Amino acid sequence: PIASTAPLGKITDAFSDAMRRFARDQQVPWVDFVKGQRKDEVMHEHLARFTDEEGVLFIGRAQEKTALCRTERRRDANGDSYPWIVKTTGVVNHFYVYAVNADFGPFFLKFCSYFPYNARLCVLTELRAESSQFRGQVPVCGGTVPARDRIRGVATGSCCVGGGAAGGVEGDRGAV
Repeated sequence: PIASTAPLGKITDAFSDAMRRFARDQQVPWVDFVKGQRKDEVMHEHLARFTDEEGVLFIGRAQEKTALCRTERRRDANGDSYPWIVKTTGVVNHFYVYAVNADFGPFFLKFCSYFPYNARLCVLTELRAESSQFRGQVPVCGGTVPARDRIRGVATGSCCVGGGAAGGVEGDRGAV
């Protein structure tokens, strides 16, 4: 066997297919974001039309630059070619699952479609005071949800935490 990232392509395609299948089977709206489109504005449009107490608002797909591994050809001292796996960057699909939770309001989960599926959780509002089981576990970092979009008395704010498949979770204010 030779060193290659080709098998990751099949895993990536399967993950992307599963995201589309989930959206279709659960009748969740699908949004293909275009360059320059503000994701928060799309979220606010869907949130304004959403009538349930909680659930998935929509799933969005965006092409974004990310760190990844690729196979490149190298040459040894004799000039013979061999494959080598290198860490580089590339533009790949990222999926955004925007949802609303009854306890802490709107949030999204962002998944990189390229294996190992780095993920990020962004809570778009502070946690409600009566949700003491969660309170204090997620720092709120900056406002993104206008007051008119507060849900059932939720204060505004935002915090994103995320990490790779093998690592811890880092937020704007440190590890969570």
